[in-house]
Amino acid sequence: MAELFSQIGPTGQGLIFLISQPRSGSTLLQRMLASHLDIYSVSEPWVALHPIYALKEKGFRAEYNECLARRAVQGFYNTLPEGEDDYIEGIRRLLTHLYSRALEGHGKGYFLDKTPRYYYIIPELYRLFPDAKFVFLFRNPLAVLGSIISTWVKSDILSLYRFRDDLLLAPSYMMDGVELLGDKGKVVHYESLISRPDEELKKLCEYLDLSPDSEMVNYGKKEMPQWEFGDPENVYKKRSPDLSVADKWLNQIDSPQIKRLFSDYLERLGSDRLASMGYSSIDLMADIQSKSKHSLVTWVYSLEFLLKRHDDRSLGGRLLMRFVRTIETIRQR
Repeated sequence: MAELFSQIGPTGQGLIFLISQPRSGSTLLQRMLASHLDIYSVSEPWVALHPIYALKEKGFRAEYNECLARRAVQGFYNTLPEGEDDYIEGIRRLLTHLYSRALEGHGKGYFLDKTPRYYYIIPELYRLFPDAKFVFLFRNPLAVLGSIISTWVKSDILSLYRFRDDLLLAPSYMMDGVELLGDKGKVVHYESLISRPDEELKKLCEYLDLSPDSEMVNYGKKEMPQWEFGDPENVYKKRSPDLSVADKWLNQIDSPQIKRLFSDYLERLGSDRLASMGYSSIDLMADIQSKSKHSLVTWVYSLEFLLKRHDDRSLGGRLLMRFVRTIETIRQR
């Protein structure tokens, strides 16, 4: 069993990162892990994104000129004895301090930071904390897409573009992270977690060098606050993993629009990428075909069109979007 830390070590000892696509079951795994006697967690911190993005040339907006800001920061750390390494050390000390303060008074040895959008900064996190534990949670991507639509998009299918990176970039960045970390990272599949929770949690505890805690499966018995971020409902209604939710996405296929999006998403990810994630494009397409009562129709939107940002669309496309939104508003009155 590993030594437990009262604060985070300088290279990430006592720190766990849980990285996933949004809507992939990460809140469930977070609460299960946080039920362990030696693990403490809070609602998604996001604290590593801001300081790391100060080094990036794009990807964020600010009231000040973010491009000039990056040049200024770069110019500053170039004057330091160790250059960029000194700036990285400053970020490391900032985050180590914050994570350590979060641990104080809880009697735990590990802090778990579950922030799905950390898929953007996996190499930087590994550079900062090479001795931290990295858990990568994968879920059937069609279930992820279905959950994004049912939870956030709902009837406004034209707003799907807001989740473009979550759908297209996250799988690739996560697999790059898995390859980068090798044996230093741990891959978990949502479907295995809910079907064999005792077995999967035991493997996770072995990776974390912790003794298994039988209370982790029945996470609902532990008194923990309802967090602001993550799954807003289901995980709090259950006391343990619910296997029935694994195939919930199949109930959406009766919609020709959703069927088109599922089919397009499989094609966009590609069989090789899906296989590397642990899923079969042939099996998933067979599921779509076996559960659907409709053939694809031409009037539904393609995934490619819906994932284009407004400023990326042609003038004709933007006018079409405006017309469709007007029609939808009239229909809903």
